[in-house]
Amino acid sequence: MKNATSRLFILAIVLFLFKFSVSQTIEIQGYSFLENQEFSNDIKVKFERIAPAYLIDSVYTDSSGYYIIELDAGIYKVEYSKTGYIELELPDMSLYQNTTIPNQTLETIGLSGSLSGVLTAGIYKIGGDIFIEAANLLIIEPGTILEFKENIMFQIYGELIAEGTNEDSIKFTNYNNGEFWKGIDFKENASNNSIINYCIVEHSNDRGISVFKCSPTISNSIIQYNTHQSSTNGQGEEEGGGAGICLKYSNSVVKNVIVRHNTGVTLGCGIYCSDGNPYISNSIIINNVNPSFNYGGTRPGGGIYCTYNAKLTIENSVICYNVNSIGGGICASGFTGIFTPELNVVNCIISENTASVEYGYGGGVATFNDTDLSVTNSLIWNNEGGNFSCDDTWLGVNVTINNNMDSCDAYVNLIKNPLFVSPSLEDFSLDMESPCIDAGDNSFVTSEFDFIHNFRTWDGNNDNDTIVDMGAYEYGSQFNPVGIITNEIEVLKKVIVFPNPAFNYININIDNISKIEIYDNSGRLVLLSKQIHIDISRLKPGLYFAKILDMEQNYHSEKILKY
Repeated sequence: MKNATSRLFILAIVLFLFKFSVSQTIEIQGYSFLENQEFSNDIKVKFERIAPAYLIDSVYTDSSGYYIIELDAGIYKVEYSKTGYIELELPDMSLYQNTTIPNQTLETIGLSGSLSGVLTAGIYKIGGDIFIEAANLLIIEPGTILEFKENIMFQIYGELIAEGTNEDSIKFTNYNNGEFWKGIDFKENASNNSIINYCIVEHSNDRGISVFKCSPTISNSIIQYNTHQSSTNGQGEEEGGGAGICLKYSNSVVKNVIVRHNTGVTLGCGIYCSDGNPYISNSIIINNVNPSFNYGGTRPGGGIYCTYNAKLTIENSVICYNVNSIGGGICASGFTGIFTPELNVVNCIISENTASVEYGYGGGVATFNDTDLSVTNSLIWNNEGGNFSCDDTWLGVNVTINNNMDSCDAYVNLIKNPLFVSPSLEDFSLDMESPCIDAGDNSFVTSEFDFIHNFRTWDGNNDNDTIVDMGAYEYGSQFNPVGIITNEIEVLKKVIVFPNPAFNYININIDNISKIEIYDNSGRLVLLSKQIHIDISRLKPGLYFAKILDMEQNYHSEKILKY
């Protein structure tokens, strides 16, 4: 009997201790602050217990940001929130004793929700999704920087005018290094009058720019360091690829644009085109890479991919150093008997792209499954996996000569080194010995000026024939101050910039200078001067272009190499 009583007593103690441990009350305290605010009152701190049984409680901070609360012990989710600020959730916390939680700060949301009117120049944090409603217009002024928090979207149902200048571009970028936002998304029936001009779009993990059933103009911009993942092709809004730019059912013009360093296991790492009649001109498509191009399934188009019923023209552009499993430079594919894309490539340079040898399709240009392909007056050179993989077996086979007496195929395409000035510095202008000079076809020229706003057609080899060059730069051409093609150009005094290459200073050999503008190789103004002795020590090493205006309002154009 005595032993039974002892056992009952011990059991009662165990049950008491168990009950105490389950319902143990603990004290939790800490501080939470509001970004850039003197007082931090009324921040809600919510405690949601997820084990052993569900409970929920909350407390609000005082003006100093301090809070204290009694809770039953357990594992909790802890969330901080206040209207106008970005909610903050901590990782699950095991709270079984009195605890002081480390200080937390709520960031202001900044811009969020519907936008319209004029967004004046400044730096804006975008802490919540933003959008332009169908009937609304948003104008973003030059010099504006929009910094997006992680996974935040910018959707356009109405009209966007983001028109920067050489001096003041507009930047769409991430708020925190290492985090990605969701890019610019033009929705179905958004205004065809939308403009992205002199902009930088970067660090999105869901395409830099996505366009669906509308046709904004994209010009004088840089689309870089964006990513996208896609395993399937399709005509739906979210299907397909395009880490840099995705154009679906669109007639957009992409002109004087750099699309570079966009990555992902996707179709068309640089640009993806599905249906519509898009046009790419005077652009540089470089270093867009699928890092898994040799394994993990086929992905077509490192630089550009064209599919379904797209009718794509690429004119006077440079497509180099792009990588994907099929068609490292450009790929086009249809669906036999159902969809037939049309790809027209003219006056382009397609060089040093890579396709996987496993799949056996061209590193330069590849087509399959019913594609209408035309490649004329272009240069295709040293593409890993072969220059061409297509039905036309005469592409790339030298059978004649062009006007410069260089061997070429029946479509006046060259298989020669393009002789860029400095491709390692992303300078794809032409060396004086380049076979691309005066080797294009004027009948396809739609641009008034080249990538750096020199006259688009010019007699670069001095044979008295004004013929367009291949690629994005016109060799030897002069700056076009008004953007109008004319053959009545006064022969200007030769301007000499010395020393060149230069390290700290350059000198100009004329005295009647009105102003000198120096641009980097993306066309961005980086220095303005009225002196003939110019300090360039703060410029990064690379290629630059000097536009010199004299007192008689004549423009001169010279290249400068800074080391």
